[in-house]
Amino acid sequence: MANFIGIAGNFMKEKALDRRARAIAVLFTAVLFIAFGVGWFTGYCLKGNTLWNVLLFLGVALTATFAFKFFEKQFDKQLRLSRAEENGADGERDFIKYLTDLPDTYTVVSD
Repeated sequence: MANFIGIAGNFMKEKALDRRARAIAVLFTAVLFIAFGVGWFTGYCLKGNTLWNVLLFLGVALTATFAFKFFEKQFDKQLRLSRAEENGADGERDFIKYLTDLPDTYTVVSD
């Protein structure tokens, strides 16, 4: 087996997991703030029965819907990037398996 110097995809795997954890944290934080805002505005709007309060409630609900869609797209984008990084790390590890067939006189450096 050839001598191997490097980390063989471990860095990319960690990077993918960090990206996934950050995406989940941002999504849940956004959901928390949006839910709090909608709840607060709902309570404010329900205390009065005017047309302005109903319009304000509908505006907040519409804004919250668009915010959810925006964060959903961002979350999906981060997950796709995370999967691509994981696939790259798996590919590096698979390549290392092929390098094990090299003679002992070879040294493989992976950055």
